[in-house]
Amino acid sequence: MQQDLRDSLRSETGPSHQRLDHRMGQLDIFGLREHYAAYLSLMHSLHQCVRIRVNRVAEHLQLPGNERLIECLQHDLDSAGSSSRSVTPADLGEQSWVQEIVASGDSSTDANAPNETDWGVTYVIEGSSMGGVFLCRQAKKNLPDGLEMTFLEQLSENAANRWPTFVAGLRSASLQHEPTIESAKQTFQLTELILEKILANEPISNSSNEPAN
Repeated sequence: MQQDLRDSLRSETGPSHQRLDHRMGQLDIFGLREHYAAYLSLMHSLHQCVRIRVNRVAEHLQLPGNERLIECLQHDLDSAGSSSRSVTPADLGEQSWVQEIVASGDSSTDANAPNETDWGVTYVIEGSSMGGVFLCRQAKKNLPDGLEMTFLEQLSENAANRWPTFVAGLRSASLQHEPTIESAKQTFQLTELILEKILANEPISNSSNEPAN
């Protein structure tokens, strides 16, 4: 009997998720303004890059699109005084897997049902709301005065309002497991690639918790 796709995604992407968490753990995102700005820039770039795919799944599930989170990220970046530009698909190279994940086109005119790549990408994006609950609590306790956290507040809210709908839709969709899982892994890889681009363009001091490799 084939394993439930939700369970397969969780187990198969575990190492990728842990690697990204470890890299992010080297940043003191709620202690240093520049680290928080780097985190926001990462999330803004990622959400912009995969917006088309996420919105295709959202429309299929009759959920609002991803624009609200992107607006929140821009608002919070402005509060952090960040002048860095987002990483765009053009900055990410021409590797075939990158071009596959970073879909182009206008989702509002695409009547096709979401495919395995759409679902795999959206699994990572929607799943981040679960971690957003923890991050939101940490931000409320530790974020320096003057910095906004509307993105994390919205992300935390999504954990209750969107994630259950996404999981139900995932389980009811007729999807091939392997390409869906591979797309989710590549989305974690894309996130790491964007982070490295941001840190290369905007060098920041290391967190006191752990030196970067």
